[in-house]
Amino acid sequence: NVICIHSDGPVPQTSALFTGGIRLTGAADVQFGAVNNEAVTIAARLTGPTSSLVIRDDNGFSIGSISSTAGVDVGTTLSNTFSIQSGGGVTQTQPITAGQVRLLGTGIFSLLGANNDATVLAGSLVGVNSVLEFRDDNGFSIGSVLGTSGVSIALDPTNRLSFQTNGLVTQTQPISAGAMRMLGAGSYDLSAPTNAFGV
Repeated sequence: NVICIHSDGPVPQTSALFTGGIRLTGAADVQFGAVNNEAVTIAARLTGPTSSLVIRDDNGFSIGSISSTAGVDVGTTLSNTFSIQSGGGVTQTQPITAGQVRLLGTGIFSLLGANNDATVLAGSLVGVNSVLEFRDDNGFSIGSVLGTSGVSIALDPTNRLSFQTNGLVTQTQPISAGAMRMLGAGSYDLSAPTNAFGV
């Protein structure tokens, strides 16, 4: 079962969605972060100059394909934000395109698609055994998104942060993690004095 929504205006939420898939299209600003939704797959292509997608699913989901919509694309300006909150982790089989990406919750966020494209990344994962893996071959910056500053994972050795790029990764906000890995053919300029690593 799939819920398909096309809108060129705001799409707020007061009740949860329970479905196999959610497909979003149009020039909308979609705010599905107020309650705990339940979906297996998310796909979106939002085309407005300030289109954004905020979604919460505490059991986790995958960014995939539904019908002709592949991945999540909300636009590439800093007014285009994709925000995820999950207690079960998030995976992807299709790319993310967003000016800003924010990741919140617990679990394993494995976002290693080769075609991801984001300008700014921020996140906060809590608890033990939380992992954030993010790949963007064009490079990105660790910054502030919707009030979340930097990328923070509790300083426990079970909590890991991994970046992969062929471009340049910079930061304007701090990074903290139990362990950190940097991959790819790119460059990393992560010299903020407030960074903190357990390993």
